[in-house]
Amino acid sequence: MPYTELLGMASGNDWFAPSFVTNAYQVAQISVAPLKNDPNLIGYFTDSELRWGPYWTDQHTLLDSYLQLPVGSPGRAVAEEYIHNPNGFLSALATRYFSVTTAAIRSVDPNHMILGVKMLAQLTTPAVLEAAAPYVDLFSIDDYALIGGLSNYVKSSWSPYLNVDGNLSLFYKYLHKPIMVAEYSFRGAGGLAPNTWPPIYPTYPNQQDKAQAYESYIKGIYASPWVVGDQWFEFVDEPVNGRFDGENSNFGLVSTLNVPCSDLVNAMTVMHSQAPTVLAGTPSPCWSDEQTGFGNQVKCLLYANSCPTNVSSPSSVWPYCTNSTTKSTIG
Repeated sequence: MPYTELLGMASGNDWFAPSFVTNAYQVAQISVAPLKNDPNLIGYFTDSELRWGPYWTDQHTLLDSYLQLPVGSPGRAVAEEYIHNPNGFLSALATRYFSVTTAAIRSVDPNHMILGVKMLAQLTTPAVLEAAAPYVDLFSIDDYALIGGLSNYVKSSWSPYLNVDGNLSLFYKYLHKPIMVAEYSFRGAGGLAPNTWPPIYPTYPNQQDKAQAYESYIKGIYASPWVVGDQWFEFVDEPVNGRFDGENSNFGLVSTLNVPCSDLVNAMTVMHSQAPTVLAGTPSPCWSDEQTGFGNQVKCLLYANSCPTNVSSPSSVWPYCTNSTTKSTIG
């Protein structure tokens, strides 16, 4: 089964220090080298949800943080060249990060993709995207919907943060590289998990609305040619009493008792059968009920704008279904 690997290459509080380079190459030797010939490996995320600006727990810019390092340290020396220019420093820091981590991976593995840093969508800046572009094969983001008003609050906390639009066009504007959604999810009432922590995510009234939120999201991101993949978080609901950090959301395709969330699973089956092929405007092949898990029908999409025959109201599920004469159902 194809898979991705999360490395964790960031280390210490000074990425300009030689120790940052040493650690990156150690991670590459330990975690990358053994996988270099694995045909199932898609590629590597170098890190996950690093801080690139003012954050929930730290309202300082990274320039401010580096100016607090001991006098004579490599990072402070660089920061002093960018006093009153936090964007310029962020660009220099991101260039340092992506150049070092990419070089470390490529020193032992020339075969697999470098997938970026799983950056929090609402905390993304043009400086980081532009700095990453020469060093990654695609850029990955963690794109969770936030409760009403919170995204605007985050954006107002530091003006360089980009707005997160439906098909991530602003990200592509600065990146000009393919984009992968490395994490996203939705939660809905009615499952075992209480969905009380963290309080920053909306909770839909029921599991059907949760599945509809997923469908709408997929239609949005694949309405662009630059989004090349998505990874749902996660397979199993989080524990009723919370995981290690207290998070207790029903993000799963199955409950902690291994009971499938049928609304979500069915929605994913439909969406996976069409995206991104339908939105790319290319013909989609026939598939059987064994492949889709739907009923006793054999279904065929003859053209990209046809619809799955098992959907009772195609227009509500897939807005691009217009050519009904191309649909066929064979007993």
